[in-house]
Amino acid sequence: MDNKPLVSVIIPCHNSAAYIYRLIDSLLSQTYTNMEIIVVDNDSKDNTADIVKDYFIKLEKKGYYTKYIHQDDLGPSAAMQTGFKYIKGKYLIMPDSDDYYSGPTSIETFVNKFESLPDEYAIIRSQLLFINEENMQPIGMAYENFPEDDPGTLFEDCLYGRNGYNFAPIDYMVRVSALREMTGLKIYNAYNTGQQRQICLPLYYKYKAWTIPEPLVCYLVRKSSISHGEYSKYSTKALLYKKAPEYIDSILGSIESMPQKEKDDYRTSYLQLRAKSIAVLAFETRNYSDIEKYLSDYKKYGGNPWKVRCFFLKKLLKQIIGI
Repeated sequence: MDNKPLVSVIIPCHNSAAYIYRLIDSLLSQTYTNMEIIVVDNDSKDNTADIVKDYFIKLEKKGYYTKYIHQDDLGPSAAMQTGFKYIKGKYLIMPDSDDYYSGPTSIETFVNKFESLPDEYAIIRSQLLFINEENMQPIGMAYENFPEDDPGTLFEDCLYGRNGYNFAPIDYMVRVSALREMTGLKIYNAYNTGQQRQICLPLYYKYKAWTIPEPLVCYLVRKSSISHGEYSKYSTKALLYKKAPEYIDSILGSIESMPQKEKDDYRTSYLQLRAKSIAVLAFETRNYSDIEKYLSDYKKYGGNPWKVRCFFLKKLLKQIIGI
């Protein structure tokens, strides 16, 4: 096993006792065992720590290196930042604690594909299965007719969240040397800002990605998860919107090879999209008093607020008279 590259695994968790066992069981079942498992516990109040430490005994017997870190609950990005301090692997995976690998050869397949590609590739991702929390049955897949080799659009797909781009952390393996080069292993970690853009965008800008067509990972669709629970509420998204300029400045600022004009253009277009999205959400959730300030921002970033107002008017008319 020593001649096989080490894979670092960072698992952020918070009150994960009800489901983290599935992830660790899926890691225990892997045919690829040259891994270090780093669990960063964001101040869980349940028995997550006990479960993890019990599993560590099994993982260590199989040859895995393990490390458990407890810290204040500062969100997943802060957990990733903490985990970065300890990684020693050639490759990195970052599964959320409620997701899991679909079969025993998932990690081996990721690594083998990476090892077969030239160094111009820094990201491997795979097809992903969405799993219903209530019955644990598949309810769909992430990608349809997506090319395996890099299509050249992934930077903007990730930046703008378009073309069905999937942000589930478990879906990605990255080459650590490239990540260190592009980010210094430092990311913006305000609470719940999310880590995928911060990790992937700098890599997409300089390097290529490969998509494995087989579904190697499973994403659990939970009503109480960060992405489908509190994080999906208007009040939370409004707070995140306030952090958007600092967030995107941090990401684009880490890409030293990007010309300043290009950074400015991407910043403006990203913030324009965010302003429009939060205005639409404010309308849909009837937070009408907030709409004008978002439309003002939208105009500042080059958008036409009257087009958005017309969209709102049409929606209201449809609700009133059913047209």
